[in-house]
Amino acid sequence: ERVRSIDSMRCALLIVHAQALQCLRTHAVRGKLRAAAVDLDAANAKAKRVWAEVAVAAPELAPDTRPFGDGAAPAGLRGTWYVNGLASCRVGDRLVHPFEAHGFVKAFTFDGKGGATLTTRFVETPCQQLESRFQRPLVRGAMSNVAEFDKFPDHLLNAASPSTRSVAQLAVRSWAGRLFAGTDNAPWYGLDATTLATLGIETMGGARAGQNPLAHTRRDAKRNRLIAAAAAFDAFGDTTTTTFWEFDEDGHQVSKVEDTDRSFVVHDYAITDEHYVLPVSPLAFDLDNIPDFALGRAPATDLFAFDATQHGALKLVSRSGGATVKVDLGAFACVFHMGPCWVEDGKLIAHVLLFERYGSLGNAMGFDVRSQAFDPIPWSRGNGGPTLRRVVADAATGELLEMTRLSDLKLDMPTFHPLRDGLPNRAVFGTAGVRPDGWFPFNALAKYDLVSDEEEVWQTNDDSVVSEPYYVPRSDADDGEGWVLSLVTDTARDATELLVFDAARFGDGPVWTATVGELWPWNVHTTFVPE
Repeated sequence: ERVRSIDSMRCALLIVHAQALQCLRTHAVRGKLRAAAVDLDAANAKAKRVWAEVAVAAPELAPDTRPFGDGAAPAGLRGTWYVNGLASCRVGDRLVHPFEAHGFVKAFTFDGKGGATLTTRFVETPCQQLESRFQRPLVRGAMSNVAEFDKFPDHLLNAASPSTRSVAQLAVRSWAGRLFAGTDNAPWYGLDATTLATLGIETMGGARAGQNPLAHTRRDAKRNRLIAAAAAFDAFGDTTTTTFWEFDEDGHQVSKVEDTDRSFVVHDYAITDEHYVLPVSPLAFDLDNIPDFALGRAPATDLFAFDATQHGALKLVSRSGGATVKVDLGAFACVFHMGPCWVEDGKLIAHVLLFERYGSLGNAMGFDVRSQAFDPIPWSRGNGGPTLRRVVADAATGELLEMTRLSDLKLDMPTFHPLRDGLPNRAVFGTAGVRPDGWFPFNALAKYDLVSDEEEVWQTNDDSVVSEPYYVPRSDADDGEGWVLSLVTDTARDATELLVFDAARFGDGPVWTATVGELWPWNVHTTFVPE
């Protein structure tokens, strides 16, 4: 009986002790959460301020080539890195959506012996020239406006304004002796490769006259071809028609393929030896908002949104005109950017940067056209962020065999070996968001090894925003050797820096840095032309 009594006391003491520990843990966790909430508010406020400063920064021009750096750029790095990006989201006294800002293009030329020079210019589209002259938005576009939506009669200025802003700020590409800048669903603009002066609309010898292509292109090194694409949307027919062109090394069109499906959004795509790999991010139109849009009381982005009730997919569109194969991803998926894709043993191996949810394009990057302000954290928190996935499917039937989330890191803007489109790749590089809340603006760069499944992350300071990292390989081999170039805009220093990483030792941080200018707006997609 005494033993049972002692055991009961021990049990009671153990229970009390456990309850006390749990109480202490609970208070500790609550204290951490309270502290984190304070830090979270500060971190979010800083992210908002930093992105707003970067988005509206007014870059200075260097139309005459000038040297930069300390003369010690990596030996062997020889050629010109062309970078396109936003000129500024501020036009006069109004803000425009980042997707509709004008273009600001840069050329960084490396002599292979440590020297480097820089040239910068605005992409002088007719829209840019007019708005620069009058210092105000004159074209509302799909996501911006030229006057308040809710103010009469000002909103009628929106109604009278064109709904397509012909700008060229998302990408810069080089092919067949041509250099050209572009955005989505607008003409490419040719640039002088040395001075960066705008030469006019680039139609590739008339093959794309009257067409409004996507900014992204792909290169088939095996056939020595450039692949371009365009997407046309029919709201009333609920369809998207994608057109692909292929151009030989002289810039002559050698093929053209069209594909039509139910409405979806596309920004990027990939290739294999036999297919165009087209991500399908399903779209739904709300035509009830047409009157408000027509009267200038709403942006065009109020007419459509991503359709979460539909499954995302990858379409394998035959490059030779054969049957299209569709891979159903089993749930909603929004894919803006594609990583390396290839076919191996009859299986499609595709790497995609996938959002599991997404709302409207109109508030992308935290832009609110009505309040004329940026707040990126609620937007990036709301869509969850893109993560790297590996999709494996039967290339003949489209059967989904595997979809693996390779990392929890919020990763986007991928680049990989520029001569290995459609071939196996060892590594992919990208921008990343490493934040306590949300993931945008990007504040880190990352490398993911697709063979070892290892990830390396380099993070900048909280006052800075990073841009697309471009991989410059030392050779055609897929050995991971080479350099990675990126630009970092630092609001605390009011400066923009160019960073060069050793690709094989990416996690060690940059091996060379150089201040290249004052605070520039965000830089987007780039290309490197070897000497």
